[in-house]
Amino acid sequence: MYYYDKTILLQANEFESLDAPFAKKKEDVLDGDIVTIVSDAKKQPSRFNPNEMQTIIKIKTRNGDRYVALSQTSINILISEFKTNDASQWVGKEAKVLLKPTTIGGKKVIALYLTGKDWELDEYGSPEKKGAEGVQEEPIDFPEENPVNIEDIGF
Repeated sequence: MYYYDKTILLQANEFESLDAPFAKKKEDVLDGDIVTIVSDAKKQPSRFNPNEMQTIIKIKTRNGDRYVALSQTSINILISEFKTNDASQWVGKEAKVLLKPTTIGGKKVIALYLTGKDWELDEYGSPEKKGAEGVQEEPIDFPEENPVNIEDIGF
């Protein structure tokens, strides 16, 4: 005799209570807006896929403070622009909003990028720095979190 277990196990996700809503594209932020970063970045479960983590940051928009989820592209650009991977050092700095209508998983959405002020979307919808052709970026010197003293190595 076979028994079928109909029990469905659910997992609760604890979302941190945020002190501001998420930005609404084309309402709180428009393409080309210059916004000010007002908080350090945070990691939390994604609003759309609770099994994945997302990085969020609070910005000052035309309608007040709002959170935005940062794509890895935005994170890479902001690290390059602000010359640090410490998002707490981004507070008070200005960034440009780029909005890109696209389709993800068959659903029409608007992707949001936070970039430096001199960035635009190229003809394919990817962020690019204006006048960046042939320009060499200065290397970013990241401080070592746990520097190693060569004399401490025991071999």
